[in-house]
Amino acid sequence: MSSEITSSASRVGMPALPPITFEGKRYQQIMNGEREGLGQRTGLMSVLDLASGAEPKVVKIYDYPREAGLEADAGDVFFKVFELDAGRRVLQIENERRQRFAYGIDDGIVRELAP
Repeated sequence: MSSEITSSASRVGMPALPPITFEGKRYQQIMNGEREGLGQRTGLMSVLDLASGAEPKVVKIYDYPREAGLEADAGDVFFKVFELDAGRRVLQIENERRQRFAYGIDDGIVRELAP
């Protein structure tokens, strides 16, 4: 009997990174935006105002062009870094393709950063 370990061709999804709470708002990666009618599966973040409990705001951090012929989950590009830099007042995000972004907490602008 062989002790080799095999795996399936299906990709195991990235674990959800914990949400970030700062100044009364919760920032969180959206794991399947298509299921929620948002037009793309990944590359999205929700911003929830904890005091008002209003509908979360959706922010597109990066476009997610699905590659033809791939199963939806096989082509997903998740956040792998999701951190708060409180001093600069930005969220730092890096995806699985090593693209880096900064989301400005005060202005709500997403900026792509050089590699």
